[in-house]
Amino acid sequence: MLYNFIALVLISFPWQSRALDDFQVTPEAVQFSDLNSKTFHEVSGAQKMGDDLFQWESPSRGITIPKLGQIPRHSSKIHSIKRTKSKIIFNTTYTNDNHGRRLSLINPSAKQSSSVLLAGCSFVYGDGIPDHETLHHYFNLEGSSLFAINYGVSGGSINNTLARLTLQEDFSSQLPLPPRHLVYIYIPTHISRIAGTWPSTWTLENPFFKKNKKDEMIFAGSISDNMSWIRKKALEQAKHLPDSISQDRYIPRVTSYEKNYFCDLVKATEASWKKLSPAGSFIFMYHPLVEPEPWLDECLGKRGINSVRLDIDGDRSTFQIPGDRHPTGALNQLFAKKLVEYFNKL
Repeated sequence: MLYNFIALVLISFPWQSRALDDFQVTPEAVQFSDLNSKTFHEVSGAQKMGDDLFQWESPSRGITIPKLGQIPRHSSKIHSIKRTKSKIIFNTTYTNDNHGRRLSLINPSAKQSSSVLLAGCSFVYGDGIPDHETLHHYFNLEGSSLFAINYGVSGGSINNTLARLTLQEDFSSQLPLPPRHLVYIYIPTHISRIAGTWPSTWTLENPFFKKNKKDEMIFAGSISDNMSWIRKKALEQAKHLPDSISQDRYIPRVTSYEKNYFCDLVKATEASWKKLSPAGSFIFMYHPLVEPEPWLDECLGKRGINSVRLDIDGDRSTFQIPGDRHPTGALNQLFAKKLVEYFNKL
């Protein structure tokens, strides 16, 4: 009753209703974000992410689609809060469009003739930041002839991108403008995810590909379908370990096999994109928050793919959400400018 009363009072204030949607002041949201609450972690939907890290979302942002694995929930507005016992890390809203992508707040202009797809993980999707601070939104504010579309998947990797290109029958019809470029934005955990060595449940239902006799990458079920029961058991144990205990004994290390498999998936994604956009480009790009990896550059180079990294100048302390590793809107704004400059020179 108390939380229902608080929610009603908050909604009744004009300044508050302009800043927040009604669902953001539900009793669950109010209780979970209350720093004085001793039972915030008992709210329905709350998840313990670490010894002192908790997250609550309503509804959950991802859904599992056969063959495609985890993608953003279609036509949804999600309230997401991450916190510790003593502070709020972020309290924000995500809006997804009817194709399971982070919403574009503006429509293509008459000046824009083709689209650029920004693919990757939560760094692209925009975990922890509102819709108007996402990378694709800032890109579209720059006046480029390209219209950016967000194909980031929280917890995703290159296999998610390849699946959407090859297994989603209506993919092309979902694009508001003809496809031109695909930028895959990389961080190192992408390799653990495609190898099934990341201790999370959502990655295990993501798509798995393997080579056929013609050396072509073909869909072969989910990562979980292709994982031994021993590895599944090890990952299940690792999820429950406290942060103070090393998970290395439970999580198999990434080997040269997984690294080469990742590069093969990148090559297959490039080939699939070239079929969709023969005159366009597939660009493998390091996220500005990570450094280039010589082994990866060599691995991709053997497959005829050159990596790109755009250097971002500025106060790096403003580039990540405090208490969280995800990019801030400030970094996305600078990154978007660099991306537009890159395409202007392409």
